[in-house]
Amino acid sequence: MFGQNHSDDTKTKISDAITGENHPMYGKPKPEGAGRPSQQIEVTDIKNNQKSFFCCSGSIISSHQPHQFQVQLHLQNQSE
Repeated sequence: MFGQNHSDDTKTKISDAITGENHPMYGKPKPEGAGRPSQQIEVTDIKNNQKSFFCCSGSIISSHQPHQFQVQLHLQNQSE
């Protein structure tokens, strides 16, 4: 649709039509090779000169307690 938006009622109907058991991927396993491959994150503690490896940014945040924005900003800069 160009130039028009769906009404809230129509959006609800569309959402209900493809939710749960009506979703095309419901109950199917994720295809092999789909999505991004997992990537280990290496963190170096500059005070102790120790390296740690983590599976995701959430693990880093829970173990080191830095501000979440700093971790996300650093990871964003590394991927560019």
